[in-house]
Amino acid sequence: MLGRHHFLLSLATVSAVLLPLLEPAGMPVVVALLGVGIGSLIPDVDATDATIFHSDISGLSGDTGRIINNLIGPFLPVFGYATKYLMFIPSVKFYNSLFRNHNFGTEHRAFTHSVLGVLTMTFLTGVYITVLMALTGELRFFLLFYFLSGYLVGNILHMLEDSVTRSGIVWNSPFSKAGIKGEISTGEDNMKPRFMIYLCGVVAAATVYTAMIHSNYLGASIAGLGAVSLIWLVFLSAAGVHRTG
Repeated sequence: MLGRHHFLLSLATVSAVLLPLLEPAGMPVVVALLGVGIGSLIPDVDATDATIFHSDISGLSGDTGRIINNLIGPFLPVFGYATKYLMFIPSVKFYNSLFRNHNFGTEHRAFTHSVLGVLTMTFLTGVYITVLMALTGELRFFLLFYFLSGYLVGNILHMLEDSVTRSGIVWNSPFSKAGIKGEISTGEDNMKPRFMIYLCGVVAAATVYTAMIHSNYLGASIAGLGAVSLIWLVFLSAAGVHRTG
């Protein structure tokens, strides 16, 4: 999928669950959504010209696109290059020395698109941010928790989104060759991902409206979770997702 698909689909999916909680929860929801947005682009640090290395997300148009790029754009290359050179490449070298019978490569859709890679990068991101917060005297663990939770979810959604493409991914690489792939062409502005974004966006709007009208924030959030889960199951089926290897 294209970078904007990863970003928008991940945010739309999570927004259906978290936005109903914005009024009672406030800042934690905003921080978690920020984590989702950045995390949804992080696995592509193994690609040369990934969206995460740029200060704007190509393809976002209109006032909403400008607002998103102005808010999140400056953070993207910081996280992109820091993840690539301070986490991704050192981690590959570390795991290659630790597991000599397995090959942890730096090619696209290998380490950064595996469960071990995602967990490793999330952990190291937490370590680096903790150090920076401590140095600046702004150590706020509860906000860090919400950010890293969203960041991890964004990474996992990225992997799920790549699992519907023809290339697919191997979730347990390099310990297993069993992968998951679908029938969506990578690099094309495919209608199916865009339709998914619209559907999840409608669900998000509906859950927010329900929460505002009935003041049932948790109920609307749970309903949103159920709705986007069902949409994702239908999407995976429509994309012809199956196991390989």
